[in-house]
Amino acid sequence: MRIRLPTHTSLHSPLAWLGLASTLCLACGITPLLAPGSQACSTGGQGCPGPGGASGTNESGWTVEAGGYVIAGSWQGYAWTAASTENGSTITLKDFPALAAGGPLCASGSVASQYDWGGYAMIGVNLNQAQSKDAPMNTVVPTSAGVSVDVTDTGGSQLRVQISGPAGATDPNDRWCVPIAGSGGFIPWGSFNTACWGGYGNAYNGEPLTQIAILVPGSNSVAVPFNFCINSIVPSTGSSTGGTGGGGAAGGAPAGSPVAQHGRLKVSGNRLVDQQNQPTQLKGPSSMWLNWENQRFAEDKQGLQWMRDNWNASLIRAAMGVAEGSPTDYLDAPEIAKAQVNQIVQNAIDLGVYVIIDWHEENADSHQQEAVAFFTEMAQTWGSYPNVIYEPFNEPTMQDWSTVLKPYHQAVVDAIRAVDPDNLIVLGTPTWSQDVDVAAADPVSGSNLLYTLHFYSCTHRQPLRDKANTALSLGAALFVTEWGATDSDGGTPANPTLCLDEAQLWHNWMNTNKISWAAWKLDRCVDTTCYFNPNVMVPTSGGWTDAMLYGHGPFVRDRMKE
Repeated sequence: MRIRLPTHTSLHSPLAWLGLASTLCLACGITPLLAPGSQACSTGGQGCPGPGGASGTNESGWTVEAGGYVIAGSWQGYAWTAASTENGSTITLKDFPALAAGGPLCASGSVASQYDWGGYAMIGVNLNQAQSKDAPMNTVVPTSAGVSVDVTDTGGSQLRVQISGPAGATDPNDRWCVPIAGSGGFIPWGSFNTACWGGYGNAYNGEPLTQIAILVPGSNSVAVPFNFCINSIVPSTGSSTGGTGGGGAAGGAPAGSPVAQHGRLKVSGNRLVDQQNQPTQLKGPSSMWLNWENQRFAEDKQGLQWMRDNWNASLIRAAMGVAEGSPTDYLDAPEIAKAQVNQIVQNAIDLGVYVIIDWHEENADSHQQEAVAFFTEMAQTWGSYPNVIYEPFNEPTMQDWSTVLKPYHQAVVDAIRAVDPDNLIVLGTPTWSQDVDVAAADPVSGSNLLYTLHFYSCTHRQPLRDKANTALSLGAALFVTEWGATDSDGGTPANPTLCLDEAQLWHNWMNTNKISWAAWKLDRCVDTTCYFNPNVMVPTSGGWTDAMLYGHGPFVRDRMKE
């Protein structure tokens, strides 16, 4: 890990990058605090902490004991920490002495399955540690706008950046976290809240800090493997090249990417067309409920790029769980949920892929005020980009269309259109987004509106296609934002059957009518709608072999590639 300081800041203050030093100038030239070097260091190797805890000295004169504590040299007292829970969790660190040469700090292992939210593994640095191993840590209040975090993640872990106050070790309300994927990008201090691994509460408000760390939270259902390297943490005034930053003008999609080819989409009659007025069909994955992910496939930019380049994906759907009783659903932890969505949207923009922002719940009409506020913010942040598609209601259940759902949709559409006049909006329909004919007979007012159709091929067959054909005949444009080649329960272990012949009939129909789709669900789990095998290690970054695919995953891949 390389922590960088302005060139004129004292090198005797590890916290100067957070604004402790009065001479800090974030606009000044930045040089590595730990000078770059090419020496590699593996656990137990020469100059490295060995399994027995021996100290090591590298050729730069740094002495680092097991655990990463600098015990000699100009940075004596600068302490790295590592922690993991019990119950079978493991964490293997390497390259602590290589930190002195500017190398990354790497860690691998597994967080054991938990029956609560207590499992975690963590690598961090104690900030402004006094010049003695046993001395208490001082605290510092950051003054920069935030941090840019560069992490290489090849293990598919759900990484979070955690900052901690003086009571952070004992008080969950004194720890603040933000989820990251890939490099993480710029993270403003205001994005941190207390949803670290079970606790949730208020956002960080500039309290004194004693530690910054990369955290791997556990799961209550499966073991969570991790394998990542911390490359750098850089102070930032807020300019962003990815991650949780946002805003900016439209355009700039990579050459040859789906957005570069098709540009801003619109609805013409009952068809989706591109900027050349040509009928366009988008295809891609839907995420798992983001608040229930086992691994962070949807947030991994490398994985999305691999799907774009190898599976012809032109779309990704960010399914943000809203009110699901988990510590990281939107209503309980809005900043965590928005950070996940923003990461996916930024990745899609960087890669020239279309992206659906999905308010993923079945009772959104009970949260209309919250939905209006959320989509207003999303439109303000991302509405200038042609990539963005809004989905304000995943699957209504038995709500009446004309008296409940249509007024809800009209309120959200009007809020979006007050900011973003033309990006697509896809509207959920009654009976778990099946009654598209009912919606088409009494449409919502507005432009570039489509209606949501969901199918699971073991349950939904020709009668549902007949309803869809009726909607098309009434002039409605449709978008299948979720489908599976399973039963409507998603292919649980109790009901794992695949109905691929019927799924192919659905795809024949969608291809004929140029109807776009997102396939449930980009995750590794036991349900047969999960793309990836729960019994083998699968990276989030792509390179997926046939042995890594699972359930309807091979079928989804093949339909995407057509």
